[in-house]
Amino acid sequence: GEECIVFAPFFTEYRVFIENAQGKVVISTPCEKTFQIDVNDFEEKINENTKAVIMNSPNNPSGVVYSEETIKAVCQVLSKKEKEYGHPIYLIADEPYRELVFDGVPVPYLMNYYDNTIVCYSYSKALSLPGERIGYIAVLEKLRANIKENYGQEVPEENCFIGFDSYKNVIDAGVDYVICTAPPVFRPDHFKYATEKGVHSFLEKPIAVDPKGYRTVMATARQAKAKNLVVVCGTQRHHQRPYVQAYEKISQGMIGEITGGNVYWNQGMLWYKNREKGWSDMEWMIRDWVNWKWLSGDHIVEQHVHNIDVFLWMSGLKVAKATGFGARHRRITGDQYDMFSIDFECENGVHFHSMCRQIDGCSNMVAEEVFGTKGSWNSRDHEIKDLQGNVIWKYDKEAEEALFEQHNPYVLEHVDAINHIRKGEGLDEATDCAVSCLAGIMGRESAYTGNTVTWDEMSQSDLDYMPAELKIGPMDMSDYVVKTPGTAK
Repeated sequence: GEECIVFAPFFTEYRVFIENAQGKVVISTPCEKTFQIDVNDFEEKINENTKAVIMNSPNNPSGVVYSEETIKAVCQVLSKKEKEYGHPIYLIADEPYRELVFDGVPVPYLMNYYDNTIVCYSYSKALSLPGERIGYIAVLEKLRANIKENYGQEVPEENCFIGFDSYKNVIDAGVDYVICTAPPVFRPDHFKYATEKGVHSFLEKPIAVDPKGYRTVMATARQAKAKNLVVVCGTQRHHQRPYVQAYEKISQGMIGEITGGNVYWNQGMLWYKNREKGWSDMEWMIRDWVNWKWLSGDHIVEQHVHNIDVFLWMSGLKVAKATGFGARHRRITGDQYDMFSIDFECENGVHFHSMCRQIDGCSNMVAEEVFGTKGSWNSRDHEIKDLQGNVIWKYDKEAEEALFEQHNPYVLEHVDAINHIRKGEGLDEATDCAVSCLAGIMGRESAYTGNTVTWDEMSQSDLDYMPAELKIGPMDMSDYVVKTPGTAK
């Protein structure tokens, strides 16, 4: 049968993937001291039945980054064997860890060395979202022709689009459901166009990075609702059963009247990309988007919005004021902070504390807590305690596993969307997500300026992060500097 070579040590699920496709797993052992690929062993394992090779660099579990020298040698062997056997051998580049490298270690792009490369990328590792099923597959134009010639599968030319306006081409191609996962600054415009065309949307969070984007999303959400469209957002905790059940318990009054809470997303540094020769200002920033505030909204909006959203959802409250501070100590690229601490005051006077940090070597925690007059809930243990500390409710994970086949919230959010579409039932998650995003924006702007920011002030602000002109080329980089709060003496 057909064979696929994997380089040891390897992610154990590769075996499942290959065998489920009726293939045979062939293992190439590495160099003992370096864990680099043993090219001689690799060449010995290739035969006329070899159809594909999976290369995972940086490697899970060894952490080794395959060197350019090693990659060139492997690709030379593949090119030689293709000619010898008269059929293509595909190199599958599994790259979810591409950004998780340090000290400037380069991770070569396999497409630069071998035409029949298929790059598989997931955002789950780079953004610390285990289980997230959002990413991309990239192939060279030459490979499209090879796939058509050898397997009869064609990616039509009319379905391949490039450019800042290519989202319109995708939506106009006759799709029913669009997944919007470009850098967040583009989310409002993509959502608006999809809604105008009557297309259901999945909007990865955040869905706005500035007040103008917030207002666009809110107006578009009303239009989507009028058209009975389904709009689901990447705030997957709304589809995660322990959170959903906790919401029900809190809504039923189990912890009493809400008195406050804490929300946290403290973790290590995210990925970044150093500028490479030939990259324009715009290209570099887009490739490194998670470190630039105009593209991502800064991490209090891009990532910590998850936790802010949970408190607002569980409590049913709305933020009125934000007062806080932040700083930049360790970030390598971009113009963002790497820590924020914000006091949010809600309309009824209730306060909750927001804390987020992306710095290596610090204590980490991702969690939410809600306090009430009768007790409290926390997401670390998914339990509710009374005021004496006794557990009065706890999520039953074993019961869930017995009742349901699917438990992954990143899958369930799409399951819920598709179910609503099939039933012809509209769904609006954009409104609540936009409100949570604007709360994060308030916290960010308070930290940037050192001033208390109100909801009315920010919701009406003319702050707009979108550049006046979108094109690949030079930018006025003086606009992209780290904010300093207050005034100097």
